[in-house]
Amino acid sequence: MQALLHAATHRERLAELQIRQAQKGRAFIHFHHTAYNIASAYALMHRDDLAIQWLQTAARQGFPCYPVFARDPNLTNLKNDLRFAQFIADQKKNSGNTTRRRSDQVWYWRTILTHRSCVTRRGIKHFGTIDMR
Repeated sequence: MQALLHAATHRERLAELQIRQAQKGRAFIHFHHTAYNIASAYALMHRDDLAIQWLQTAARQGFPCYPVFARDPNLTNLKNDLRFAQFIADQKKNSGNTTRRRSDQVWYWRTILTHRSCVTRRGIKHFGTIDMR
């Protein structure tokens, strides 16, 4: 998350240092969240190749959430990249291959929507919660 803050405020050297530090946690069971944050930081720094590589890592390791990827304002820089469009299309196509009970889907989306925040140039903007009833 610190890398995102540094990237959003154009302190790329500090963002890179935080990314290198975060990469040391690859053994962490939820590293896919870290990979997603790294992708977001690279997108904010206009380093599209690395951003897409880290998005692919996040999806492959347990965070295949194409609606979040498609709507995340931190990834806006990638919207015109054909590789990003293909990545989103592939994620959308593959999302039908997993079967979850409705209760699992509700829990998953509630977790995503209540824990996701967006880094803006003015700081962190937290997304609101959503009523899943």
